[in-house]
Amino acid sequence: MIFTTPILSAANDPIKQIDLQIADGQGGSFLPDNQEENPGAFTVANKNNTDGDTTPDSGDNDVPGEIDLMQIRLNQFTPYDAAKDADKTVSLTVPGNAKLYKSSDKKSGEETNRSWKAKDLPKTFWVEMQNASSSVRSDVFTLTGGGATDTVKATGIWVERRQVAQNTATWQQVVAADATWMDMPNPPRNWFLGGVGIRPISTSVTNVLMVQFEVFPDKVGAEAKVKFDPTRQRQGKVWGNGQVTTDIPSFPSRDLPNDDPWDSDESQIPTEKNYLYTHDGPGVNTQVASYDTRVMIVNFNEYVRVRVDGIVPTGNATVGSRCSGKVEWHVMHDLFKNSSGNWERNVNGNGVHVGHVTVP
Repeated sequence: MIFTTPILSAANDPIKQIDLQIADGQGGSFLPDNQEENPGAFTVANKNNTDGDTTPDSGDNDVPGEIDLMQIRLNQFTPYDAAKDADKTVSLTVPGNAKLYKSSDKKSGEETNRSWKAKDLPKTFWVEMQNASSSVRSDVFTLTGGGATDTVKATGIWVERRQVAQNTATWQQVVAADATWMDMPNPPRNWFLGGVGIRPISTSVTNVLMVQFEVFPDKVGAEAKVKFDPTRQRQGKVWGNGQVTTDIPSFPSRDLPNDDPWDSDESQIPTEKNYLYTHDGPGVNTQVASYDTRVMIVNFNEYVRVRVDGIVPTGNATVGSRCSGKVEWHVMHDLFKNSSGNWERNVNGNGVHVGHVTVP
């Protein structure tokens, strides 16, 4: 917000006003003055990989398509008298969790200066958040010059994988081993398939895996413009009677999901304990066998994305920003038609586990 002061100083000189502006990441506009400190600006801690190369964005000095840096503008103080004020110093305090860059894609290099002459303003930079903020609005930027100050606040967001449930167990056994799973809301708890791991064949054939994510900073999920969505990528094959019936030869490029047709298998609003949940049971949605044999080998990447404009990211589209690492896992089914015409598992070749496997 613009700092306001009395019209005249003790020396009867005009007192300056100074203006620091900030925008949300993902191409947001500059915030109105009355929102620069609360709610402040939001973006993702830049630990994702927007351009899909081998280097996370925070360590990459050239990121084509980068959207996660926040624009910040240092405006000239007013009133400005070129004869008197041109060489006065204007300084910006930058929190330790942030870096300034000269361009939104970082290609023009880091801005290491923190002081400038008044005659050189206005200046625009782009802010990269290195990690999740310690708390909401804890990263503070302050512009000082001409006897005036202005402050804006920002929050960096990141999500960490907390745990995975994959070994065969009932829901009761899962929560007995770790009660934090009881925090799972509906959905996906009301869509739960009875447990995890290799599930008994009933009306369907499923091998189930659950992931619990933890959102940082604390309570950022309560902010109106911060909206999360766990999502998924897949790659693999399905065979029926030895012939390929489904072939997904590779994962989509970068952070494009291709296995997010609905939201009933995930939670999108962090719980009071800051957890998000996903639950997936890839397999066959009927126990009635449609082939003599059926084999499925599919790899998955499970991760969380976020938007900071109040709109929930959904569907198989590149929207928002990835705000977590990718949890790699896979599912395998090796089935045959039994004498009743239903699916039955072979002794080997069935499971669901963390990590990817080779698909023939």
